Amino acid sequence: MTGTPAGNPVEGWLRCGPVAARHTVVAGRFVVEDGVPVHPGLDDQLTVRRRVSARTQAAV
Repeated sequence: MTGTPAGNPVEGWLRCGPVAARHTVVAGRFVVEDGVPVHPGLDDQLTVRRRVSARTQAAV
């Protein structure tokens, strides 16, 4: 079964694993709790990401 999820545990995890994180802790702090992003700077980071993304896409 090489090349299938049953023959490769990493591929099986990637293809059949959870579709979203329930809880994620980074450096001792929750960034996802009960499936919801809770990072304190998330709104600011998303604003920056949108601006950079728009600039990048406009350059193409």
